[in-house]
Amino acid sequence: MDLKEERLGNGEALCERLSANVQAALAAVRLLIVAKHGASALPAIFIDDLLAGRAQAPRRASYLRPALYVRGVPSHPWRHAPNIIDVSRGAAIATIIRDEWNKIKDLPNSLTESLNSGVAKSGAWRTLLFKQGNKWNAHAQTLMPRTKAIIEATPRLGELAFLSVLNAGHHIGAHCGPWNLRTNLHLGIQIPPNCGIRVAQTTRDWLEGRWIAFDDCFEHEVWNHSQTERVVLVVNAWNSALTETEISAFSMISGILTGDEMLT
Repeated sequence: MDLKEERLGNGEALCERLSANVQAALAAVRLLIVAKHGASALPAIFIDDLLAGRAQAPRRASYLRPALYVRGVPSHPWRHAPNIIDVSRGAAIATIIRDEWNKIKDLPNSLTESLNSGVAKSGAWRTLLFKQGNKWNAHAQTLMPRTKAIIEATPRLGELAFLSVLNAGHHIGAHCGPWNLRTNLHLGIQIPPNCGIRVAQTTRDWLEGRWIAFDDCFEHEVWNHSQTERVVLVVNAWNSALTETEISAFSMISGILTGDEMLT
């Protein structure tokens, strides 16, 4: 794969999207980071880039397209799941989640339209959101408490966790995550035949009880060509290159940008 970098988009436009309050909050976080770790700390550099309109996404083989790009963090379309999470318990975990899901799936308001509904037909892609940014969804915890506990135990748990339900005969169009700091973990819960996912140039299938992992800053799309719904648990983990200190700082940044709808 050709990994030559080509700048996309307008960095100044990204900066202009930030409200004055968000810019002030980011500047305050930067002061804290610099005081503790110096101006060369990765989160401080990212804030500098973002406020100066330089946090532009690179293009690598036309597939690496996050809205915001953090320099110096390696990204890979596909990851080796056992390096990120204990895959030996996948089947047992999937059974727990499937049992909880089957008990609540027909309840009114158990699912909502996906956060990224613009890439699928209305009603085709629904989710039960457990975590977004630094906030947990109490409604989801009440509906599926054992699933919430499973999510909490994810190593290096990131910003987003949800149950993803794709209706029969539907397709989620090509899209990218908001920045290059996270790996998406998918656990197959209910996987009919003729379902698949493409990340960059490679297509794979889910299996019930098996984890797959990819960096969602790369373009990806999903389809369900079967006659029944497809159910997957989606959990973000922080990029393996980040230190715990960097994760703490980027968690604060994530909370600010999620509130400004830049990381939804």
